[in-house]
Amino acid sequence: MKRPAIIVLLLAAIFILSVPTASFAEHKKGEGYIAVKGGAYFPTSEDLDNADFDTGFNGEVVLGMYYNKNLALEFGGGYFQTDASVSDATGFHEEDDLKVVPVVVNIKAVLPIQYVELYAGGGFGVYVGDIEADGFDPVVGNFSGDDDDTIFGGHVLVGANIDITKHVFIGVEGKYIFTSNARLFGSKINLDGFTATGVLGVRF
Repeated sequence: MKRPAIIVLLLAAIFILSVPTASFAEHKKGEGYIAVKGGAYFPTSEDLDNADFDTGFNGEVVLGMYYNKNLALEFGGGYFQTDASVSDATGFHEEDDLKVVPVVVNIKAVLPIQYVELYAGGGFGVYVGDIEADGFDPVVGNFSGDDDDTIFGGHVLVGANIDITKHVFIGVEGKYIFTSNARLFGSKINLDGFTATGVLGVRF
């Protein structure tokens, strides 16, 4: 596990244990929820940065369950995307579109206070990546291609939710993703990056 994951998880544990139990709202064991998240993906790996991949879209859907009032488990899937454009004075031009579908498991330390819920945690996932390339080369003319790979990765996350009604909540979440290297078009590409999303959820 990378150092940022260890630091976030330790801080979350200290935070939960240091707050008096009397301040906790009473989430019942077995209470479930579904949440939809939408926002941005910010690639941070050198592989994507050196190839000028830009900020892209990130979306997720998770199904969660409170193990107790201070611990929740989530299973989910999503989609994030980033693209790059390269050209030079010779007339060469290439457009790359990288799309990734993650399937993830999260564990969250939860601090519910009145109508607000703070949380931090981490998890792991399987990431199915696909890249498409289209462009023009003065020597060979128009070209196109695609490639895909499936890799494993982990993540840490922090967030906050606010109850709008007894069952509906909204929130914000930040997550850092770190993955193994995908092999795409013969090159190793790391998908590390941050996501920042808004959250809309329903408890049941």
